[in-house]
Amino acid sequence: MAHPSDTLALDVAVPVFNEQDSLERSVKSLHAYLASEFDYPWRITIADNASTDDTSQIADRLAAEMPQVVAVHLAEKGRGRALKRVWLDSPAEVVAYLDVD
Repeated sequence: MAHPSDTLALDVAVPVFNEQDSLERSVKSLHAYLASEFDYPWRITIADNASTDDTSQIADRLAAEMPQVVAVHLAEKGRGRALKRVWLDSPAEVVAYLDVD
């Protein structure tokens, strides 16, 4: 199937709660993999589940610094809630998720 350059093919949700120690490494690793191996338009959506550490700030910084990375902030905890929000809002043809660890 041909993909126009503006059609998002894949959106990988990364739900996080208090993951300040592993978020940056994980997102950078996933970003590098997708950039080198996936031939269609993609993005990584970090879904912060009301973290109380520096996770939210790290997510915002990664989104500002890295193309194809966005950060979404939820007021309440819950992996299912985060995935539902990201997936329902995503324009991508395929949605997936990956845990930070």
